Amino acid sequence: ASRGNPAERQQLMGGREAPVDTSALSLAWLPLESNPSIFNSFGGKVGLPDDWSFVDVFGLDTEALDMVPRPCVALVLLFPCLPEIFRRRAEYDGAASSAEEDVYFLSQHADAGNACGTFAAIHAIANTKHAFALDHGGALHKLIGAGAAMSPDERGRMLQDMHDLRQRSDAAATDASAQTVCPERDGPDLEHHFVTFIVSAAGRLLELDGTRDAPVDHGEVTIDSFLPRAAEVIKACYMSTDPAAGSIEFSLMALARCARPKDEKDDAGQEHGAA
Repeated sequence: ASRGNPAERQQLMGGREAPVDTSALSLAWLPLESNPSIFNSFGGKVGLPDDWSFVDVFGLDTEALDMVPRPCVALVLLFPCLPEIFRRRAEYDGAASSAEEDVYFLSQHADAGNACGTFAAIHAIANTKHAFALDHGGALHKLIGAGAAMSPDERGRMLQDMHDLRQRSDAAATDASAQTVCPERDGPDLEHHFVTFIVSAAGRLLELDGTRDAPVDHGEVTIDSFLPRAAEVIKACYMSTDPAAGSIEFSLMALARCARPKDEKDDAGQEHGAA
């Protein structure tokens, strides 16, 4: 689970006390807010190129999708943790992607806590080598290289031991641009969850969620057709499942070629501590 939705983000929370650093005592990661500035802060710290960024997607109709910069290679969806949605998701669990598909997928283990935002960001950025090159000195490039021959389970456990990458994620979670109070590291499960959709190098529309056993394959797609096709899947598999939840319970971001604002850039080689 993770934090933040569009309604919450409109209520700016100021005067936050500095969080107690419990990172040395817990394996849990701080949850990321559903906010392009937060995801861009994390991306800048791990090697995302300056001319690519996360941006808000304000709707799934044609007019709203036309506002998203192109090319777009990934979508990150925040959805409410409702039984109806998880029952609908279970119908697609058998549509696992081919074992030959070159996808970097990590399993999210329970002791990672509310880390699904970090996993969603990693899944989005790490599977875009057909669109752009990561900073070869960046933390994410090192993670991908070290885990290339590993299983998703092994990659997830390796990530838990990468303290430098966790510090960078925690720094993004507590960034000044956050519009909600950052929950405690070992707090209860939150009421929303992140999932990532990508257009793979092999031309497949894949849904990546570290709490599932494998990526879910939603069929053929190109970079040009990815955004409208992914929007159809999101509407069918998530937003139409429980109309009573209302669109306010969902939040959607795109990873697209669009220069990041200057204050959201970060030196990937700089050392970062948990805020």
